[in-house]
Amino acid sequence: MSADGRVTLELPPGAAVVTATHNAATNKLLYGAWLDVPPGRSDIRVSVERGDDIVSVDVPVSAGPATTRLARYWPHLLVPPIAILLLVLHERLASVRRSAVR
Repeated sequence: MSADGRVTLELPPGAAVVTATHNAATNKLLYGAWLDVPPGRSDIRVSVERGDDIVSVDVPVSAGPATTRLARYWPHLLVPPIAILLLVLHERLASVRRSAVR
């Protein structure tokens, strides 16, 4: 089965049209397309054409602002330094307690 897929991003100033291909898809049995969606609410229209038949689906999309990798992973990057700090603090308190017992 062969069909042509087209993804249209409808925004107030105009529309961006992207054609879906097998190369853009992770699963090569499906079609995929890369589309930059601006933050906020947008409507995406997906159209599939096969011969004389055309089917369209409108999908409302709400996107948040883009984040950097550091902003996504910073809580995980804090775990090792905190663990080391707690270990050093524990060892310090244990050595103070040992010296007080003698």
